[in-house]
Amino acid sequence: MKTSIGTATETDITNLRKAIDELRRNNIRAYDQFAKTEDTIASTMHLANRRMNALQQLVNDHQRSDLERYKQLSNSLDDLYSFSSIVPD
Repeated sequence: MKTSIGTATETDITNLRKAIDELRRNNIRAYDQFAKTEDTIASTMHLANRRMNALQQLVNDHQRSDLERYKQLSNSLDDLYSFSSIVPD
């Protein structure tokens, strides 16, 4: 591509093919690295979501447990008040 009338020499074409082949190899490496990174990110997000779901379940279980204890305490206090009402002063 060095000539003034636009024709390329055999060396120019060979160099161009080598440059194109190198670009293809670089694109393949870049895509491969992207695919691996994407897979790693997806796996990490999946694991993070599982952990967040487990944490949410733990919080829900704790709330249910607290509510159950509150109900038991309330029932115990009701029983205590009802017993104290029948015991003379």
